[in-house]
This record gives sequence, C-alpha cells and structure tokens, in this order.
Amino acid sequence: MAELKQDVRFAFRMLFKSPGFTLVVILTLGLGIGANSAIFSVIDAVLLRPLPYAQPDQLVKIWMRFTGIGLPKDQNWVSAPEFVDLRNLNRSFSQIAAISGESFNLKAGATPERVNGAAVSADFFSLLGVEPEGGRMFLPGEDCGHGVSDLTPAFWGSL
Repeated sequence: MAELKQDVRFAFRMLFKSPGFTLVVILTLGLGIGANSAIFSVIDAVLLRPLPYAQPDQLVKIWMRFTGIGLPKDQNWVSAPEFVDLRNLNRSFSQIAAISGESFNLKAGATPERVNGAAVSADFFSLLGVEPEGGRMFLPGEDCGHGVSDLTPAFWGSL
C-alpha cells in the first residue's frame, strides 16, 4: 500500500512538472471517453434496445427483385397491385401491411403547408400492435384512397 501511495505521488509530481504534456493527456482522455460515450449511446438506441412494437423480432421488410430489365439494385418497392396480390396469396406471414413515405398539402389556415407523412394500408397499425390515443384505427377498405387520416398528438395540437 505504501508503494502505491509513493507511485501516485511520483506520477502527480511528473505531471505538474510538464503542464503541456498533462494538458494533452487530459484532452486526449476526455475526447476518447466522450467519443466512446456518444458511439455507445447511438448503438444502444439503434441496435441493443428492442423496437417499441409487439413482437419486433418477427417484423420483416419485403422487396421485389427484378433482374435483367435494367432497374437499379435488387431491392425495388412493391407496387399497390403487387401488394394486393401478396396479401391475398399470402401463406407464410401472419399479417402483411404496406407503408410508403409521402408528403401532403395541408390547408388549415390561409396558407397551405407541405407535411411529411406516410400512406399505409388499413392493417398497418394492428400489425405493429399499437392503439390510437384517441379516435379509432382505420377500418378495412379505408386504405383505398378514402381520405382517412391518422394524426400524431403533436400534429393534432399544432392545428
């Protein structure tokens, strides 16, 4: 124990003798610890925590593959008629839903505003196992362009 105290005193004396070196060491340690904390925070949020949905380990994304016709990549979106065929002929999945990122024009006041959102099939939210905070979910058939919307509380409050 006495040797440890002696070693610590010696280390501090050497650090105080060369303040430039001490400053570089402290900055290097601070940057290293900060970078590792930031990287771990991102990895924890993206990879380690489960998704906030019912049975997230069973969610999959389906792509269509068209080879030899000049389309880029092997992963192409499913069209609406292909989605209907997939849903009607499905024998492998418990449920199939569709989502497509969209932007919409909203006119709540005098000036229309562009709003980002998504077009989804009627069973999208039930597949994820989420419930509305108010109102109701989509009914079967309302995913065929009937102008029905599901709004987040933050968006609803801003209207």
